[in-house]
Amino acid sequence: MSRQDSLDLISKALFDESVQLSEADQLMMLRLKDAYTFWLDKPLLSDSDIRDYLIVQYDLSKPQALNDLYRIKILLGNVTNASKEFMRHKVNVMMDEAYAAASSGFDKKAKALAKIAEIIIANNRTDQDDGEQLPFDKIVPKDYSYSLDPSIVGVKPDPAIKKKAESLYQKYAEDIEVEIEDNDGREDT
Repeated sequence: MSRQDSLDLISKALFDESVQLSEADQLMMLRLKDAYTFWLDKPLLSDSDIRDYLIVQYDLSKPQALNDLYRIKILLGNVTNASKEFMRHKVNVMMDEAYAAASSGFDKKAKALAKIAEIIIANNRTDQDDGEQLPFDKIVPKDYSYSLDPSIVGVKPDPAIKKKAESLYQKYAEDIEVEIEDNDGREDT
């Protein structure tokens, strides 16, 4: 069974207990769940920390641990990204509390909450985009235009070839409809 098939089966087995897995796939699924749970308990751990956890806990090679980390991110999600969303949520709740405190006349509490929220925003970079956005509005497709004029690429036109092309065109013109651009820029049909 290929790795992709195993990954698909494990993905299905995560949500459907009736899916039958081989013993190796069951062990992999348990390993992935364990590492993900460990990561959820300590969301500030880096990828290398999770890799090292897998190596130590399950006696895996470094490439195998990295493969498992990749599978975790595919199947269960990237905890680092989730924690950033949680921090955004936390800041929003804190700002709501600061607004409520300011509305109630507790200015010191409102200022303190707003200052803490600012620090959380700066520390977790929740005010920044998660990734670089591609400038789709600045992408301009190349303009390709076609011509039958060989001088465009530096080849001298051969009159014999042009006569042969014209005779073939006359021969097959009834079957097809083609526009031919002449060397002087006129179009013939």
